[in-house]
Amino acid sequence: MAGRNRYIMPEKRMNVFIKAAIVVFVCFCVASIIGQQYEYNELCNEQDKLESQIEEREYDIEEMSELLDHEVDDEYVKQIARKSLGYHMPDEVIYYNDLKK
Repeated sequence: MAGRNRYIMPEKRMNVFIKAAIVVFVCFCVASIIGQQYEYNELCNEQDKLESQIEEREYDIEEMSELLDHEVDDEYVKQIARKSLGYHMPDEVIYYNDLKK
């Protein structure tokens, strides 16, 4: 009988191991929660950026579809020549304002 008791750990020593295991487990859980919160915040920021890019692209698509739906007439050709190519009519004088507001 005395030989059996030699291999059994004292109760106080077992309690220390259980407490240490609980502390390690709690620390692991806290670290895991903090990591997940950080990742969640990063994903929310990325989602906001992507949503703003989607809005920009939708606006671009809307502008381009309006251009496609627009009839090609002389006024439209003049408008495109002024905007895109920087052309002007022979009797026009173009003034540029380089002052910052």
